[in-house]
Amino acid sequence: MLSYPAYVKSVQQQINEIDIDTFNQTPNNYSLLIDVRETEEVAAGKIANAVHIPRGLLEAKITGLSPNKDPIAAQKWLQAQSIALYCRTGGRSALAAKSLMDMGLTNVVSIQGGTTDWLEKGLTLES
Repeated sequence: MLSYPAYVKSVQQQINEIDIDTFNQTPNNYSLLIDVRETEEVAAGKIANAVHIPRGLLEAKITGLSPNKDPIAAQKWLQAQSIALYCRTGGRSALAAKSLMDMGLTNVVSIQGGTTDWLEKGLTLES
């Protein structure tokens, strides 16, 4: 059995990750920025323009981001999006990225270091 850190490391090798500097240089490359932290974590602030969907609900709620109510149209809309995910340290966002890729989304990245690195770089979170 893999430990959680070993499992996350394994998943990180299967997904695309970007660091915060790369994200900040190209934020418009991502049509969806999703915060997968828990609600109580988000209460302390989130990255501007991020949508909050807790990691445990992501797969069930992701199609709700689409302006299309038809499930097939919503799936097609999602497949056309470029999605960046983040959490507190990058572990949950890596797992979320892998899950979305397993669901058939191909343009998904996880932001390494999450809000921990974000704040360490002196960047701010919005209320």
